[in-house]
Amino acid sequence: MDVCRICYIEEDKNNPLIAPCECKGSVQYIHKRCLYTWIRISLRNTCELCKTIFKMELIKFEKVYRPNLYFLQLSTRPDLIFVELLSLYFLYLQYTLSYTREASYSKYQHIYNIITRVQEQIPTLLGIVLACQGVVLVPAFQMIQQKCRYLSYIFLCRDISGMTAYPLTYYFVITCSILISFYYSIGGSFLALIFMAKMYDIHSKIVIQINNDLLVEEM
Repeated sequence: MDVCRICYIEEDKNNPLIAPCECKGSVQYIHKRCLYTWIRISLRNTCELCKTIFKMELIKFEKVYRPNLYFLQLSTRPDLIFVELLSLYFLYLQYTLSYTREASYSKYQHIYNIITRVQEQIPTLLGIVLACQGVVLVPAFQMIQQKCRYLSYIFLCRDISGMTAYPLTYYFVITCSILISFYYSIGGSFLALIFMAKMYDIHSKIVIQINNDLLVEEM
């Protein structure tokens, strides 16, 4: 009895075996769905054994953008994002207070001025951190072939593995937290940083879900 060379399971009516390359013998047959999964994971359309191109209509899977590890960590690790934000605070204070400091300021008045200036600039600095996310997210979005389908998943699709809400909900919370930071700077900025750290992960899960749905549609 012929079996799939990947999962070693026999053919059934819902998952037929095919011979997509020149291989013979025990490695000749493979389930169509197993082949699609292998192509998506390996990102190649040729057989690793006989080196021939698979004889089938290939699905155009969406690729997951793999950014530089350094930029990825700066965009997805909350502790590093927090350090980025603190660095921006100190640079801002160093630039502004060096020109506004006066000898007549008392010690406590000077500390109060520092805290006030930081709180006033939190929304702006959060916007800068959000713009830094573009280093990862803009190339990831540009790589998407079917952008309309991708956007429909953001707005309409809730059944995404590993996510408990619509992707749009996460982006809505980020927007609201930045607006909240105008009035409650600490709470708003903390909430924004937590959800900003999830943005690349959300993108990757959407792409994986799209590819899984493509497999189901082809069966």
